[in-house]
Amino acid sequence: MNENLDKAKRLFFDYSCSKFFMSRDGADSEYKQYGVTPELEEEWRKEYIAYWTARLSTDDFEAASSLDHAWAGEALPDLIRMCNQAEGYAKLQYAEIIWRLATGTKTTDDIQQQAMETCLKAWKSLLDGRFNIPEHFRKKIDLKMAPINKITPEEYVINSARRQLEAAQKRKFS
Repeated sequence: MNENLDKAKRLFFDYSCSKFFMSRDGADSEYKQYGVTPELEEEWRKEYIAYWTARLSTDDFEAASSLDHAWAGEALPDLIRMCNQAEGYAKLQYAEIIWRLATGTKTTDDIQQQAMETCLKAWKSLLDGRFNIPEHFRKKIDLKMAPINKITPEEYVINSARRQLEAAQKRKFS
């Protein structure tokens, strides 16, 4: 690959395969200069998604967030698998990402249905509070909560799951 295509690919990856995000930062003008074809963008997108799906983890959400930012509906089966393995805060995060992708990207009806059912099941399972939250996630939750809230990380997860479940049920059944 030549140097210009390397720069273009780096931009494409840095902006999660989104020319829209590039345009918001003004990077689209540089990207356009490289003359990237739609076929090459599709190849890069597949590479980007494969890279991040291989790095999915229940202990870190960088990969899941990267797929979310790329609107990678193609990754829903892998995200569903991870959500089913996760617990507590990790399950909450995966379910939120899956719901966004299932309701906001083009995918098959079967995958969309499976994704939505996974989210509903995940949120319902969190309501009983029978999960552990590792210390590194407790710190993330503490950063999200207003100091005045005085709730535990477990209560944060339960309350978030309840809100997500209620919103999803209204959307799904209205």
